[in-house]
Amino acid sequence: MIFDSDGNLILPSGTAREYRIIKRKLKPKATGVFVICPRCGNTWERRSRAAGTVRCHSCNEKIQVEEIL
Repeated sequence: MIFDSDGNLILPSGTAREYRIIKRKLKPKATGVFVICPRCGNTWERRSRAAGTVRCHSCNEKIQVEEIL
């Protein structure tokens, strides 16, 4: 690794921009809304704001969810 005189890491041009693009693709933004499965009680955070059907990862129960505004 190469550092400048202030101790900062020197990266090839475009590395930081490419990192931000990949990071956005890897982890969708969290919604802060949690779903609780009525069948088994499993809880998880929704990743989508759209209305539709989600499936419980524990018991495969289909759950209808409303749009998050």
